[in-house]
Amino acid sequence: MNTVVQKAGDIFLSTRERKLLTLSAVSLAAVYVFCIVCLDPSDDIPVFYGNWLSLRSGELPYVDFSFGNPPLSLLFIAIPGALSSDLQGYYCLHAAEMMILAWSSVYLVMKISGRLGLNRFRTTALYFVVLLMYSEEIVKKLDMAVAITVLLALYMFLQRRFTLSYAMLIIGAMIKVYPAVLIPVFMMVNLADRSDPRRFRNVAAGLAVIAAAAAIAFAAMGVCGLSVDRVVDVFTQQAGRDFQIESVMGNILQIFGMLGLYSYELVGRSYTYNVECAPADALSGCWVIVTVAAYILLMWAVWHFRLRTDTGPADRDRVLVLSSASAVLVVLLTFMIFSTQYMLWIITLLPFVIQGEKDTKKRRILQSLYLLQFVILVPLMLWLLFGSGEAFAAASVFVRNMMLLFILLYCIGEITGRRIVMRTASI
Repeated sequence: MNTVVQKAGDIFLSTRERKLLTLSAVSLAAVYVFCIVCLDPSDDIPVFYGNWLSLRSGELPYVDFSFGNPPLSLLFIAIPGALSSDLQGYYCLHAAEMMILAWSSVYLVMKISGRLGLNRFRTTALYFVVLLMYSEEIVKKLDMAVAITVLLALYMFLQRRFTLSYAMLIIGAMIKVYPAVLIPVFMMVNLADRSDPRRFRNVAAGLAVIAAAAAIAFAAMGVCGLSVDRVVDVFTQQAGRDFQIESVMGNILQIFGMLGLYSYELVGRSYTYNVECAPADALSGCWVIVTVAAYILLMWAVWHFRLRTDTGPADRDRVLVLSSASAVLVVLLTFMIFSTQYMLWIITLLPFVIQGEKDTKKRRILQSLYLLQFVILVPLMLWLLFGSGEAFAAASVFVRNMMLLFILLYCIGEITGRRIVMRTASI
């Protein structure tokens, strides 16, 4: 009976839920017009358009021209390119493509909320308010394309369509690498379902899909003339970059430099700033080990504390959401790169974490931290746009990172059963 009710809820939306979807469509359309009229095609747009022109002229990516993303991202670059004749037209079509995906993400958040047994209206509204804050990142980047694959993977998994779920994750990883960090989470939750006699077969099928997709991508890149080392470099090149100012360590290095502990310099690269100083030079070569170690430790904690024993479907769904958000947060907070658009990776997951909290006081604390992202975004953007207020921008990024760290510790506390962080915040 519950399954019937759940499926009916998936199909039929309440009046205010339909109004929210309509409002989100109108709002995103208005934002689209504003961005096209008032914002120049800057940031990644000229780069994408240049990539398209190179493709159109017959040049091969990675071989004849530099291309910094995995191969499937070329699809989202080529579609607006094939339909436009100049940079402005490309910008309009790329922005429209991303805005359509943004609205689709709002709809998916509503559907996933229902599957998780959450209040669909509140969860979706919470997501949409913060999504609007990152409108410029939506229209000028590719991150919305990969965020939608994560939502689709989560929705498919909750529908127990596991092979499709794993397929969506590997598709996302072929656009931008980060969905790959969710594959172990999904597989562990899958294996923990001891009531499912097909769980090993489901994971095996997922591994087969992932292996096939990776083999096809690597073979295609090999046909283009790339060596094995160059193919691997395409997926790992971000690990060799310097500390970016929004990363936790980059932000700390910048603040210490501003306090006069050592000389430092902010160097503009790839439409952002990197921190260059003696400590950064010493740490950057091995810092990726910190990220890998933190991720492995998280995966161990998820399995050891929550998934060794079968805890029931509702709890498994909660663990899936908590662990997915934790995996993305661990990578964001320990890696040397944390660009503003990467927030689109996590804001798609946090509403499920927040609305799944039963305690009203804890939920309000988490909501406040989540909604304060705009307060953090504004001074950073003002500094990048007008070149003033570096200290305020650095402090605001520090506060944002600490808020995200707090949310990560909350998620880990929920996974391990140790909730000291929320108890402290509630005092």
